[in-house]
Amino acid sequence: MSLALLEYELRLRRRVVIGWGLLVALWLAFTIWYWSTLEESAVEELRRLIEQSPEWVIRFFAKGSPVAFTYQVYYVLEYHVTVYVLLLGALAAYLGAGAVVDDVLGRTGGLAMLATPTSRTGVLLVRLAALVAIAVVLTLTSLITSMALQLALVGGGEPWWLVKLHLAGLPYLVTCTTLGLLAGSTLPINIAKPTAAGLVLAMYVAEMTTKGTGLEWVGLLTITHYYPALEIALNNITPVTETAALTVIAVVLTTLSIIFYNRKDLPV
Repeated sequence: MSLALLEYELRLRRRVVIGWGLLVALWLAFTIWYWSTLEESAVEELRRLIEQSPEWVIRFFAKGSPVAFTYQVYYVLEYHVTVYVLLLGALAAYLGAGAVVDDVLGRTGGLAMLATPTSRTGVLLVRLAALVAIAVVLTLTSLITSMALQLALVGGGEPWWLVKLHLAGLPYLVTCTTLGLLAGSTLPINIAKPTAAGLVLAMYVAEMTTKGTGLEWVGLLTITHYYPALEIALNNITPVTETAALTVIAVVLTTLSIIFYNRKDLPV
């Protein structure tokens, strides 16, 4: 693996890291700021609405049955599902597809192999490493901001649920990235990136709409199924089985991406 190529890939995507890092921090700050402005009566009203909501509402937005309204529930509903699971998951897949598609559009794939020099597999793995580094930075941004705001708003409390939530989120983002790599390696270049991002959103919708039905097995085929954010937040669990499943999925998707990428025409 070429360190020079890795450094180049990271430098090429630094604006993505800075821009999305700021977006994550600002959205999280706004979400938690709004919590701080809620008066006790408003919190009680929200708690009552949550408890009386149809089960499908909570199932769709938080992967669970109706629960009591707490800080953890508010955090997951208002921030984590929307920004981390959906938006960052879709972004990771989009960037993964772009790592391949941009080679074709920018005619850089062959140049990277000639200039380094390295194999196609090496180029793809370096780009994956760069995207993993981006996922790590965004995850750390979310974690540090989350812990700081929890300390300021609710007096700290038990911080380990946030650590576990983000540690489990990192393999989720990496797996979304490898899904994008596969999409970029197999789909036409004009639809690969939006399709990869759309697949993450579609997986979440498919999982939530089939949960508790005769088609619940569909959820097992989705990446989002293996990131139980609400359960981690409420019960402070360590999702060992789910993380192992995400790791296996990521390895399989990466292997398939390498196979198809090695067969793809890359103009010089």
